[in-house]
Amino acid sequence: MGENAKAEITQAERDNRWEMAYKARMRQIVPGLLGNVEASYKPQMLRDNKINAIVSLTAARFAWWRSTTRTAGIHK
Repeated sequence: MGENAKAEITQAERDNRWEMAYKARMRQIVPGLLGNVEASYKPQMLRDNKINAIVSLTAARFAWWRSTTRTAGIHK
């Protein structure tokens, strides 16, 4: 173990920090409403939070959105 174990732990911690940095951050404004655009194209996050519709308040072009945003839309 020794030095190698310490390096592995350090790498695992580093990987965890990167994952946390790139993970879709979510802030609930009211129940059922996400406060982050990035969260809107994570279908699993939408399902986990029982989100069934998306309203965009951005001036960005629709083409910049990922395709999963459109398919995640309103659940049947």
